[in-house]
Amino acid sequence: MSRTLVSKVLPLLFLSMFCCDPVGAEGTEVIPITSATIVAFLPLALRSSKDGGTRSAISHLKFAVTDTSECLRPMKLVVRTVYTDRIVLEHDSRRETFDTSKSGQGIGAILAEPGRDARIVVSEIGPSALVHLLPRAASEYWHAPSCAKQGA
Repeated sequence: MSRTLVSKVLPLLFLSMFCCDPVGAEGTEVIPITSATIVAFLPLALRSSKDGGTRSAISHLKFAVTDTSECLRPMKLVVRTVYTDRIVLEHDSRRETFDTSKSGQGIGAILAEPGRDARIVVSEIGPSALVHLLPRAASEYWHAPSCAKQGA
């Protein structure tokens, strides 16, 4: 019986360390930062939405992240997209928390790497502005002049 308990409980316990906020908050993504990373985020409420405005917002965010990834080449970059209202980044034995639901329109990206404070990029005027804001922020954060031209 204890062997069965261990074989079923330990994997779940291990998995929960990486997928869930320890305080159990719904709408929270915990993301380990092990290298240069862009975390694109959208509100949890948009996950199931299919309207034209949502599709447009997703497209603008996707364009911004793609353009930024391209201007950062050949840097090895991790890119993640999450639907959430709160992001917790774990790196260097510390945690940074971002309440993305209160950031701009809840759509944006976070630039992060181990050993540095992360930077959140949002737009108050709409997701289409991220096509300019995200490459510019990446240029400043990672000292990448090629991204400055992209975000101009």
